[in-house]
Amino acid sequence: MRGKQTGIKVIRVSDQSKTAEPVAAAPQVEYSVSSGLADRLARAKISLAFTSYQSGLLYFIGLNPQGGINIHQAGMPKPMGLCLDDQGGLTMTGGFQLMRFENVLEPDQQINKHGIGRCQHRR
Repeated sequence: MRGKQTGIKVIRVSDQSKTAEPVAAAPQVEYSVSSGLADRLARAKISLAFTSYQSGLLYFIGLNPQGGINIHQAGMPKPMGLCLDDQGGLTMTGGFQLMRFENVLEPDQQINKHGIGRCQHRR
């Protein structure tokens, strides 16, 4: 099973010349996962969260509404330690900060039409 995130080309309009100039496109990123990962996450009823100091990203890996893999990444300042607290929130160290994320939706609420049912809110 493969997930793919494509780069986005952004056009910036200059205030002085009112002409569009292209901004460097984000690099294309391709993920590959083990064929049994979706089944394992579904059986255990879990998602994964981890940080990458080198890329400056916090990753969330879980299931999409169709039962496939959903990978979400969020840019964070020097992400390092990550732990689950006893209220179900995540606490992460980043650079000189402590950040806490918590689900702000009720159990039956969804964040969008794609069926994503949990939303981590940074505090």
